[in-house]
Amino acid sequence: MRVVLKNTAEAVIVPLKDGISCLNRVYKALLKTDVDPVTGEVSNYDYIREQIVQAHQHLVQSEQMASSGLKSLDENLERLIQDEGKLEQEMNNTKQTLDTLRTEQASNEQLLKVCQEVLEQSRRNLISTRRTLQDQEKRKKDAEIVTGRNK
Repeated sequence: MRVVLKNTAEAVIVPLKDGISCLNRVYKALLKTDVDPVTGEVSNYDYIREQIVQAHQHLVQSEQMASSGLKSLDENLERLIQDEGKLEQEMNNTKQTLDTLRTEQASNEQLLKVCQEVLEQSRRNLISTRRTLQDQEKRKKDAEIVTGRNK
């Protein structure tokens, strides 16, 4: 972008300086000019006319370069604005996705905690059930010994 600006500035300034130089030469020529009292002709008319034409050409060229440069800058600016909009939308989408993932993570962590508590309770229940089963088997064995049905 800076290179474009530098090149545009140079393309505008060089013919602009040349045009101003031509106008300056016209000014100096007008100060030194002699007018023929009889004919009313200016002694350096052709030179002054040539400088005015050159000044006009240089200034037109400078204006065209400035216009072209501004058009290019407008196009670049428009692209940058579009890119900025796209990046902003992507950033918003990313933030939304991140928020969704954080919500899911919190939910999953809560679910994991509940599942771990259920698992721990199930283990305690299993231990308790095994003790109860062992106690019942012992009572059954003891009952068989007492009744004489020992197998």
